[in-house]
Amino acid sequence: MKNIIYLVIAVFFTFSCIKQQKYSLDQFYGEYNPIKSEMHFSLFYPNKYGIIKYNNIYKSDLFTFTTIEEGFFNIVGDTIFLISKNKQKSKIYIFNIDMIKVVLSDNFIPNDTLYCCDKKDKNNQSIYGGRWKNGKKEGRWYYNYKKFQDRVLYKDGEIMKRDTVFY
Repeated sequence: MKNIIYLVIAVFFTFSCIKQQKYSLDQFYGEYNPIKSEMHFSLFYPNKYGIIKYNNIYKSDLFTFTTIEEGFFNIVGDTIFLISKNKQKSKIYIFNIDMIKVVLSDNFIPNDTLYCCDKKDKNNQSIYGGRWKNGKKEGRWYYNYKKFQDRVLYKDGEIMKRDTVFY
C-alpha cells in the first residue's frame, strides 16, 4: 500500500513537471498590443520585458514613447511572471504564443488580452507580424524565413491572398 502511494505521488509530480515545461522563454519574444489600453508590452532576450506608452505627436504620423516599466520575466506552466526593477510583480496567463491574458498588473486592465503584433527571435530580428482586429488577424502580415518571406492578407482572420518573395 505504501509503495502505491509513493507511485501515485511520483506520477503526479512527473506530470506536474512536464506541464511546467510547456513553454520556453524564446517563444514569446516580441511586441504585444492590448485592445483596451494604450500600453504596449515587449518581451525580449534574455528574459527582459518593457511596458511602453506611445505618444502621437499632434497632427502627425510621428510617435514618441515613454517607458512605463522594465524588468525581468519567467515562465512557469501557463503563466508569465513579471518582476519589475522596483520589485513590483505582475502575472499574465498564456493562451498560445500569439495571445496572452492579463491576470494581475498595475499597468493593464485585468482580463485584457494582449495580441502579438511583432514576433522576434533572440537576436531581435522579426519573425512575423501584423495587426489584429476583434481578436483576429487583419490586413497585411509577413512571415520571414531564411530564404523567403510570405506576405499574407487577412480579413476577419481568413486568408484572402498570399504572396511569396524569395531573397
